[in-house]
Parts: sequence; structure tokens; C-alpha cells
Amino acid sequence: MQHARWYAKVALFSACVGAGMEMFMIRTGFYEKVVDLEAQRRAEELQCAKEQLDASRTLQQQPNLSTLAGREETVGPS
Repeated sequence: MQHARWYAKVALFSACVGAGMEMFMIRTGFYEKVVDLEAQRRAEELQCAKEQLDASRTLQQQPNLSTLAGREETVGPS
């Protein structure tokens, strides 16, 4: 029974310390800063993905000169 009381005291102390840490983080604006940093990171990743997509679309839209040169040779004069 003595062990149960000791564990209850440790659990209560740990809960109080955890609650104090949460209150400190809320009052100092820790969570808002984390949300802002995460949003910036995601925006940068999205921008990079868009740039890569635009680059691949640009490459797909440009005609392949070696393919065109080969077609001209095989088609011959009209």
C-alpha cells in the first residue's frame, strides 16, 4: 500500500509539472511560432514542387529537335 501512495505522489507531481510547462508554452506564444514555421516550411515545399512541375511542362512543350531532324530525313522531299 505504501508503494501505491508513492506512485500516486509521483504521478500527481508529474501532472503538475506537465501542466506548468503547457501553460508556459501557451503564454509565451510557442505554439503560434511553431505553426508559423511549419506553414513557411510547407509553403517553400509547395513552391519547389510548383517550379519543378512548371519546368517539366516546359520541357514537354518544347519540340525535340533530334526527333524532328529524323522525321525530315525519313519523309523526304514532297
